[in-house]
This record gives sequence, structure tokens and C-alpha cells, in this order.
Amino acid sequence: MGFMSLLSILMLTCVERLVLSTR
Repeated sequence: MGFMSLLSILMLTCVERLVLSTR
């Protein structure tokens, strides 16, 4: 049931880390 939300949260974290790394 909460698999999609977990996936979205993981993706958001990945993107945030990427942005922080790029900066």
C-alpha cells in the first residue's frame, strides 16, 4: 500500500543528494 509513497520519497532523496553534490 505504501510502496508508491516510499518509492517517491526515495527518488526525492536521490534527487536532493544529486543536487547537493552538484552544488
